[in-house]
Amino acid sequence: MDPGIPIATWADVIVTLLVELIFLFVFFTFIEIPAMWFLLIWFGEQLLFGYFNQVDPTGGGGGVAYFAHIGGFLFGVLTVRLLASRYNPDYQQRFPVY
Repeated sequence: MDPGIPIATWADVIVTLLVELIFLFVFFTFIEIPAMWFLLIWFGEQLLFGYFNQVDPTGGGGGVAYFAHIGGFLFGVLTVRLLASRYNPDYQQRFPVY
C-alpha cells in the first residue's frame, strides 16, 4: 500500500454516516422553508453544478445529468400549466388550507 494515498476505514464511514444523520435530523426538523424557496435553491444548485461540471478542465463531463434535471423540471412545469385547470366546480374541499 502506498502511504501517500488516504484510506477510509469502516470506522470513518460509520462516523461520517452518523454525523450526517444527526445533521439531517436537526436541520430538517427545526428549519422549515416554503416549497417555492426550496425549489429555487434546488434549481440554482442544478444550474451551478451543471455549469461547473461543464467547464471542468479535467473533462469530468458529468454536467449533462444536471441539465437533464433542469429540463425535466421545466417540462413538468409547462405540462402542468397546459393541462391543469384553474377551477373545478365539482371539487369539494375536505381539509382546511393553511
